[in-house]
Order: sequence, then C-alpha cells, then structure tokens
Amino acid sequence: MICAEMTDARFDTIKSLLRSGEIKKFTEIFEWIPHSTIAKEFRTNNNRMKKLTENPAMWKLEEIYKLADLIGYDAKKLLMMAAKEGEQTRKL
Repeated sequence: MICAEMTDARFDTIKSLLRSGEIKKFTEIFEWIPHSTIAKEFRTNNNRMKKLTENPAMWKLEEIYKLADLIGYDAKKLLMMAAKEGEQTRKL
C-alpha cells in the first residue's frame, strides 16, 4: 500500500472525478496528472510512462492495481476501463 503522505493531492481529484463519472475513459486520468508524476510514483522512466498513458493495452495488471491504490479507487473498475479502451485502441 502507498503511504498517503507520499502521494500527489491530484490523485484525490481523480478519485472524485472517477466516482462522479466525469472521467469515463482510462486515458482521461492522465489529463489531470502528468505522466511524469506517475512515473515517479512507479519508479520508472518518463518515456515508458508516456507510452503507457497513451495506450492502456500496454499496462500490466500489477501496475493498474498500484494506480488504483494511489488513487484510492476500485482496482476492478479501473481494470475494466483500461481493458475496454485498450480493446478500442488495438482495433484502430
């Protein structure tokens, strides 16, 4: 579990937007928080995180669970959002 003091306050905003339905697509999360901030939390480089934020199909299951922990949001719902958008991305 991620320590709440270590996380960016924007994760609370994302949680509220997800719960209210204002964020409908997985990639919309990253309109509210830069990929560089998430890369720091994930201890990965910015280039990799940028690719992930643009293509939900590339996310690992473990990473989605970690993102859900950071946001404080239901991991299964986040996973379903990523899967749905990932399928659409792959069909294009």
